[in-house]
Amino acid sequence: MINDPNLPALGDLSGDALERMTGRKDLRLLRLRYRKGQRAILHVGSPEGEGVVWLFAGGKGRRIARRNPSAYFDPESGAVFEDFPNDHRLPEIAALIREWPEVAPQLIGGPAVGGLDLLRYRPGLSATLRCVRADGRVAYVKVIRGEDVTAIATANRRQVGQLTGTKLEIAPVLGTAPALRAIAFASAKGVPLDQLLREAKGLAQLGTVLDRLASLQRQPAVSTRVKDATHLHQTAREAAEVICTVFPDLSDLTFRLLAKLDTLPRPEGSTQIHGDIKLEHIFTDGDRVTLIDTETMALGPADYDPAMLSGRIRMAEAEARIAPQVAAKARSRIAQRAGPWFEWCAVVVGLRLARYYAQHPEARSFARASDLMRREVVAGFRTGC
Repeated sequence: MINDPNLPALGDLSGDALERMTGRKDLRLLRLRYRKGQRAILHVGSPEGEGVVWLFAGGKGRRIARRNPSAYFDPESGAVFEDFPNDHRLPEIAALIREWPEVAPQLIGGPAVGGLDLLRYRPGLSATLRCVRADGRVAYVKVIRGEDVTAIATANRRQVGQLTGTKLEIAPVLGTAPALRAIAFASAKGVPLDQLLREAKGLAQLGTVLDRLASLQRQPAVSTRVKDATHLHQTAREAAEVICTVFPDLSDLTFRLLAKLDTLPRPEGSTQIHGDIKLEHIFTDGDRVTLIDTETMALGPADYDPAMLSGRIRMAEAEARIAPQVAAKARSRIAQRAGPWFEWCAVVVGLRLARYYAQHPEARSFARASDLMRREVVAGFRTGC
């Protein structure tokens, strides 16, 4: 799959190879994170659950396995395998699950009914888990490495206060457990945008969504995170490196897109943005909109969220989650309201979303990455084509 002399195991990620590395059968690769010559992180799944294969240059894998009795070490490849929730970079996940009955009141304001269900796992980085409170309401608990959950909660509460009386809301924080790197959020009211856009009538809500995203930018900033043009340009370059490594046949197109960034007007100034908008992050309830996963909020170009929203719609179309006619109309409406930095942001988005497919190697990943970059970026966002 990847030819790296420092990480030779990446050359064979077949089912048999993964079984040898993990001691588990019927594994499939869910996501690949890779740093050339240094390490690879393979997020894997099976009927038994999820886990992670760590590959490091040198003898680091053996040392990690010695320090972690729950880890499985494959001497042939040097791979270290850990079953979720075991994660040597984020041991707080296992600790949270183990201590859940005791820590639940601190996080969600009272006892929980049952345990924690895994929704999303990013090995070494974060985990999102679902739980049910005693009052029947659903809450979401996140364990996040490299973030100050107390600072996230403070910013969240400031933003909730600023939005009081408006038609835009964000999911509020319920509580934190800093020692476990954990933070809990209430669930959002309404229907997520990805469900609405499954039918053409859902387009009627898109204007409201765009209005509410614009209103977020008019609020005083609560985040100190920066995703300005310099940051986004570096993000594009990092995405390009992954794409070219996994899909070398897309190298020419990738380099053309990087060059295009230098020909388009570069965004100036920053405003408050969501920073990682997805269709499932937007909930509508009449004329009210609620945003979730707002810990990614940052200071960045005003056109970045709309460009990302348009790119996510293209992905949903490619994955047959939204009809082509609905996707085209939605993207056209977004483009019609675009600002001067939209096309520049669109190139960054195109590379970032193509990297997603490079990191999620499936039968159609190459075709989807290629189509996304060619049709969505090269053909142009403003026409909605």
